Amino acid sequence: SEEFAQAQFKKSEYRYSPMAIQVEVISMNGESLVLSAGEEDLVSDLQEQLAEEQSIPSSCQQLVVDGEVMESQMQIKSYLASGTTSMAVTIMISMAKIKRMLVGSTEDKLAAVQDLKSLGPRQGSDAYALCFTAATDLAGELFGSRELAIDALASVAPRFDEPTIAFLAGLVYHRSPGIRSAALQSLLAMVEHDVAWAISALVAGADHDMPTGSFRFFKEALLKVAQEDSHAAELELRHQIMARSEEEPQKTLMLLDVFGAVAGRGNQLAEGMLLELLQSPLGQQVQCAAVECLGRVAAVDSDPAVDALLVVLQDTLMNMRASALGSLRKLSRKPDTRIIHLVADSLGDIAAATRKAAREFLCDLALGSRETVLLASIPFLSHSSMATRFEAMKVVVQFVKPTDECAVLELRECLDDKDSTLRKMAQEVLDRFCDQLE
Repeated sequence: SEEFAQAQFKKSEYRYSPMAIQVEVISMNGESLVLSAGEEDLVSDLQEQLAEEQSIPSSCQQLVVDGEVMESQMQIKSYLASGTTSMAVTIMISMAKIKRMLVGSTEDKLAAVQDLKSLGPRQGSDAYALCFTAATDLAGELFGSRELAIDALASVAPRFDEPTIAFLAGLVYHRSPGIRSAALQSLLAMVEHDVAWAISALVAGADHDMPTGSFRFFKEALLKVAQEDSHAAELELRHQIMARSEEEPQKTLMLLDVFGAVAGRGNQLAEGMLLELLQSPLGQQVQCAAVECLGRVAAVDSDPAVDALLVVLQDTLMNMRASALGSLRKLSRKPDTRIIHLVADSLGDIAAATRKAAREFLCDLALGSRETVLLASIPFLSHSSMATRFEAMKVVVQFVKPTDECAVLELRECLDDKDSTLRKMAQEVLDRFCDQLE
């Protein structure tokens, strides 16, 4: 009847053609779909119709009529009862052929994985186990097409399945760009694009001793996830940093690098978190990373950030002092006598990196406060350390003018310096001034 013909799995339309064999296909849950087949059609033709209508791959279909499994190469009419033009067929989903295909040729394997992807989660654990095997085939014939297997795994696995999420998170460090991309997209699909969940999974899967190349992939993955929702990413990164800062310093270093990129300049929430972090008992590497990150996220001339960095500038650890100077250089723009003198004091630091950073910063500050920078630098021209005198000389010779009496007098004193390079630098400046006066 017309009403019967409209029964379906997914509201499929009743197909009718003259002189056709009517096939009622009944699923295991009792739902039915009526299709029509030509007199010469094979069972494989019917399976193709079902694959199109219900997205059940032919390889996964097992059609049964009157207790007999229908063979794909047989004609449909061979299963008709005598004198009839209709039949009832039960469809079951079977993994038997898929399993055979997965141990066959490369073409068969690829076709099997594609069919598993089309099948989706309907076959539960059997399809999931087969997909997982294909996706983890590191050395087999599927190696060049693992992207498809990874995509299929995400299609059949239950959402938020922890083993699958952990497996996919581990693949974002793979050397193949295609596999990294497929793994990240599948991971996002598994967590329904929940940014916090994705970041948590990526961080949990990161190794403590990750090589430089893998760290680049880790950072790349986190930044791509952050594009989904930068605010949610920032909050989760903040949580991960605070939770792991003491127990997992290497992960914290990586997270701080990404956090600085995601948070951006002028982010008060990020600035507050970093200031809080600097008050915690952290290792030297993490503290240096936090100082550097503060220089990336705090607002320019932010008083709380600048004050915190000036405190760090007097730290006993030389790496901390160099990091503080680097961040201060990014943040401090307005002329400030206090900052200039504290930076100038770093010209006398025992660490070459700190002295160099101080000299470069003073040259920046001199563009807006030349005289103050000169007055703060001149005393170091007579410092006991030749390295300090050298850095101070570089600052002075760049900004001194003939009218700067104190600086000119000090340069004359430098003509008697023990170091020939310093004597030469002083002499060249004084000679230039003489030429200008003439």
